[in-house]
Amino acid sequence: MRGRMFTFLVAAVGVIGMAGVALATHDEPSQAKKFQTGFITGYKACTAPNQMTTGTPALPACSAVREDAACGFGGVGKGKLKGKISGSGASQVISLSGQMSGLTGCDGLTLAFVATVRATSDGCDTPPCTVLDALTTDFATGISCGPVAAGACKFSGTVGPPLLTPGANLGLSLEGFSLTNGAGVHSFVAGQLYP
Repeated sequence: MRGRMFTFLVAAVGVIGMAGVALATHDEPSQAKKFQTGFITGYKACTAPNQMTTGTPALPACSAVREDAACGFGGVGKGKLKGKISGSGASQVISLSGQMSGLTGCDGLTLAFVATVRATSDGCDTPPCTVLDALTTDFATGISCGPVAAGACKFSGTVGPPLLTPGANLGLSLEGFSLTNGAGVHSFVAGQLYP
């Protein structure tokens, strides 16, 4: 799920200084200020298919390999994430909160919250522009969950100026949110269970 669910933080947004522009040059909705999702297990990408899915259509697939072989959900594990924009004008921030429970093999770990976003803005040399993906992939938010104790942890925090400058018709495509185990391994990713 690591690339199609949520995103936010953009160090590059602060770097390119997205300040207000009088008229928008790309279309964005009038409102999109809240987000809520769950967490699912992070799995490695399939690069060399060795089987097919069942059903129609049958799709090339790989044997599933967890990103984190040690830290994961137990039989009753669950996780959730909420995000919203709060404040106004230059004082806007993205507030994030969530919790994890029923984890196994995670006690003592501090899970770092990272985000992948695609930022498009009118605040650039020749509007509109989209920030280079490499700068907004697995962006460290400074928010963490932990240390995990008794299979559970909570997290909350805000991201905003100077890392994220609101305005200029800034649209953040939420590409992925993950909790990493400190070694860059995506133990948990924002997603939905489709049983």
